[in-house]
Amino acid sequence: MNKTSLSLSEYATGVWAGRVLQPIAMTVLVTAVFLGLSTIAEIITGDTYWTRSSLLISFVALETIYTTFWIEHPRRRLVARNQYRLAEFGLLFLITRIFVWFASGQGIPTVDDFRLYLREPLSFFSESHFIFTMLFVLAAWQFAVKQASIFRQLAISPEEARYYSLPAYERSLEYNDKPILVKRSTLVKAFFRQWLWGGIVLVFIASMSTLELASLSHTAHPWNVARLGLRPSLLGALISYFLAGLWLLSQGRMQVMNARWLFDGVQKETQIRQQWQRNSLIVLLVMALIAAFLPIGSTLPISRILQLVVGAILYVGYILYYLFSLLFLAFLSLFRSHAPTGPAPPPTPTPLPTPALPQDLLPQQSQQLAPPSETAALLMSSYIWTLAIFLVVTAVLYFLRERDVTVNKAALRQWWQRALIWLRQLWQSAASEINDLRQSLRRPTPKLPEAEQDPRPSWQFVRVNGLPPREQVRYFYLSVVRRAGETGVPRQKSETPLEYATNLKERWPEHEHELEDLTQAFLAARYSAHPIEKSMANTIKNSWKRISHKIRHSKNAKDN
Repeated sequence: MNKTSLSLSEYATGVWAGRVLQPIAMTVLVTAVFLGLSTIAEIITGDTYWTRSSLLISFVALETIYTTFWIEHPRRRLVARNQYRLAEFGLLFLITRIFVWFASGQGIPTVDDFRLYLREPLSFFSESHFIFTMLFVLAAWQFAVKQASIFRQLAISPEEARYYSLPAYERSLEYNDKPILVKRSTLVKAFFRQWLWGGIVLVFIASMSTLELASLSHTAHPWNVARLGLRPSLLGALISYFLAGLWLLSQGRMQVMNARWLFDGVQKETQIRQQWQRNSLIVLLVMALIAAFLPIGSTLPISRILQLVVGAILYVGYILYYLFSLLFLAFLSLFRSHAPTGPAPPPTPTPLPTPALPQDLLPQQSQQLAPPSETAALLMSSYIWTLAIFLVVTAVLYFLRERDVTVNKAALRQWWQRALIWLRQLWQSAASEINDLRQSLRRPTPKLPEAEQDPRPSWQFVRVNGLPPREQVRYFYLSVVRRAGETGVPRQKSETPLEYATNLKERWPEHEHELEDLTQAFLAARYSAHPIEKSMANTIKNSWKRISHKIRHSKNAKDN
C-alpha cells in the first residue's frame, strides 16, 4: 500500500459513514420536510394518500443522493451531466405516474382510460394527485441534489491526498498540478443555512397542523382558535430532522478539520475518527431520549412565561396600531370638502325605451364553424404519444447505460428468435384450420328426411339472460306467438303485430295490458333505432312470464 492510499484512508470519511449513514441522514432530512407538507395536505383535503406519498419522496431523495455521488465522481468527468439529469428526471416521472395510480387507489388504468389518454393526452397529466406529487418530487429532488453536492465536495479527493502527502520540495515541483482549493467552511455554512431554513419551515408546518379548522369559521380573533395535539408522525419528523441535521453538521465539521490537518501536514491520530463518530452518536441519542420525554405544548412554566411575554408584546402592538390608525383617519378628515347648501338638483328624467328593430333588418347570425375532425385529433394525439414514449424509453436506456447496466444482446436475440418461431407456428396452425374449415364449407350438406326435420326452433337452448335487451324483447314476443299458435290462436302471415294483438286480447282479456306492452315493446325493438334499456327488458320479461303461464294453463286444459 503506497503513501497516497494511506493518507487518503487516514483523512477521508469512513466507508460506512460516507456511503451508508450520510445518504440515509440526508434522506431523513428531505423526507421529514415533505412529510410535514403531506400532513398539511391531508388535513386540508382529508385524503390519506398524501401521507403515503412520503414513501415516494424517500425513494426519490435516496436515489438522487446516490446519483449525485456517482455523477460527481472524478471518473465521470466525461459524462454529460445535464443530459443525465434529464434522463434521471424522466425516469422519476415514470415512477411517479405509476406510484400515483396505485397509491391513490385508482389501480391499473382500464381500456377506456387508455382510450381517453389516446384521444386527450393532457388527461394523462391533469390528475390533481399526479400534479402536486410531481411538484413535491421536483422540490425533493432539488433539495437532495444540493445536500449531496455539498457533502461530495466536502470529501477529500484522491488528488488532494496525493498532492499534500508529498514533501514540500516535490510539491513545489508539481505546483501546476495543485488541486483547486475547496472552501469547505463555506460549504458547511451553506448546509447549516439550508438545514436551519428547513427546520423553520418544518416547525411552522407543525404549528399549523395543530390548528382546528372547524373553529376558524366562528372565531373572530386568531389567538382564540382552538388547537389540537401534535401528530406523532410530525413529532417524529421534527426529532428526526434536527437529530439528522446535527449529525451531518458534525460530519461536515469533521471534514473541515481533516482537510486542515492534511494541508498543514499534521499527523492525525487513528482514534480521532472513531471517537468523533462514537461521541456524536452518543450525544444525539441522549438528545433524542430527552426530547422523547419532554412534554409537548405550553405545560412548563418557562413556556407559560414566554407565552405571556409574546402575548403582551402583540397586545401593545395592536393598541399602538389602533391609535395610529385613529389619528391618521382624524388627520384625513380635515381635508374633506364641504359642498355648499342650495336647492336640490332637478330629478333625472327617465330615459325613453329604445325602439326594437324588425327581425328582418337584424344581421343574420354567422354559421358556426364545423367541429374539428376526430381523425386529425387522433393522429395528432398519436404523434404526441409516440414522441413521449420515445423520449421516456430513451431516457431510461441512457440512464441505465451510463450506470453500466447493459442488456445481454445474445440472450435477447435468442428470445426474439423463439418468439418468431412461436408466431410462425401459430400462423401455420391458424392457416391449416382455416383451410380445413374452407374445405368443409365447400362440401354439400346432407339433407335429413322430412320425418327427421323439426320445423320448430330449439327454444330450450336459448340463454335469455345472455342476450342483449333488444334481442330479449324479440325473444319474448316470438315465444308468445309460438305458444299461442300451439294453443289455437295462430298468427296469419298477413296479420300485423297490432292486429294479432287484438286476437290475443279477445282470447285472454285478463292480460290485455301485458299483451299491449309486449306488442309495443316488440315494435320498438324490431323497427326503431333508439336503444332498448335493460329495465324495459326486465319489465317485459315479467309480463311475458304471466302471459306464458296463462297460455300454458289454457293448453293443458285443452289437452285434458
